[in-house]
Amino acid sequence: MKKMKQVIALFLACLLTVAGLAGCGEKVTAEELLDAMKACWEEASAMSAKMEIDGTMSVSVSGISMDIGIQLDGKIRNVREKGSVLDMDLEVSAAGQNQKLAMQVITLEDGDQTKAYLCQDGVWSYSGTEQIAKTDDQFSQLLNDKMEWTLEKDTEEVEDQEAYVLVATVSGTDLLSIVSDMAEISDEQLTQLADGVDFSKLNIDVVWFISKSDKTPLKMELDLGDSLTKLFEGTELDGTKMDLSVEIADFDFEASKEIKVPDEALAAENPTEPATQTPESVPADPGSSATQSAEEDYERAAKEVNNTGTFTVLDTYPGASMSGSVPSGYSCSYASDTMVSLMDDSYETDITYSMQGKGLYSEEDVIETATGWVDYMKEDSASYKDVQMSEVQKETIGGKEVSYISISYVMFGNTKYQEYYVWLEGENAFGIVEIDTTKTDAAAQDVIAPFVESLTIS
Repeated sequence: MKKMKQVIALFLACLLTVAGLAGCGEKVTAEELLDAMKACWEEASAMSAKMEIDGTMSVSVSGISMDIGIQLDGKIRNVREKGSVLDMDLEVSAAGQNQKLAMQVITLEDGDQTKAYLCQDGVWSYSGTEQIAKTDDQFSQLLNDKMEWTLEKDTEEVEDQEAYVLVATVSGTDLLSIVSDMAEISDEQLTQLADGVDFSKLNIDVVWFISKSDKTPLKMELDLGDSLTKLFEGTELDGTKMDLSVEIADFDFEASKEIKVPDEALAAENPTEPATQTPESVPADPGSSATQSAEEDYERAAKEVNNTGTFTVLDTYPGASMSGSVPSGYSCSYASDTMVSLMDDSYETDITYSMQGKGLYSEEDVIETATGWVDYMKEDSASYKDVQMSEVQKETIGGKEVSYISISYVMFGNTKYQEYYVWLEGENAFGIVEIDTTKTDAAAQDVIAPFVESLTIS
């Protein structure tokens, strides 16, 4: 999985590079149109646009396959010599479960430094980096070497307007060169980042739709064909298939020039203060040891949980928290603001704590998360066998009113697994406890009790 993250991160960097560079073309076959588009960028003191990314990935690793859906809706606003604001709503679906993430990235140019403020589901963090001084002329110079544009013979209708169509293709090799130049990464560092992935197999068609009436951009599309699937060939992710579509539209060259950084984000910039804020409706818990630092140091947070023997997980919409104690014989393997994972010393049982806020989820949604996982396992009969699921059970266990679904299956040959998807209802959120164990003979109440008896939801 670490390999996958490296490849995807590098690919997304290339993708965003294409999106940024494509608006600044100069030396192309449709020179007049590209000059007009370039003038829009050069004359505008601020620009905004909407971005949509839809994709599916079929991952196959060590004989286990999984289908992952990716949907991103975002809006980006750039203010010349000032900074940018990027708002994104990301939804990832896998194994019948959906994970939603709201993000905002604010960058400010401050002398020779770029300040970056990141908000994930209401939690702010900060980082500062040396500013990479690249002008429009340098963008154009890169494009002159790497991309050549063709004007299609026929126009198309976009947003009730007749539009010219410009097409160019950029290879993965050229993209890496562009990323290297822009980010000032050495060839050696770039090779290490790519780590054996042959980016020469990647080809991206960039398509611009330009208004015939005023020569302003209306829409941009990126078409990757089967390049992403070929990208994984010969790696440990060989067999992975990926399909992705990208659209950037609704360009506004008279966007707001103001960039306002929230007080919570400014507080994250101060290294003497915590870089993670507790939601206003959740009282700060001085004993909370699952709060994550700005660097997302999950290992350090897990050590803090093990040192204190307690944890707190948060739900930031509409605002709730769940606290508990680590049972004897268990240790924390992962901790963040929104999730804590425990495992026993014999590696036979692992537990994951999380929350689902009532502002986004009903109990039916909670149940659907479990049933969706079961449906996925039943469809993947090559990896999972004898999949069974109980009806929803509601009982008093460990002194708590809990609901749970029991799930059993066989995996990795003849290894039997027992899962319990457990939830406790609070005023504003559901506390979720996922238990996965190979101890299949124990009664459900005996398995669940140690992991819920210390829980409190506020």
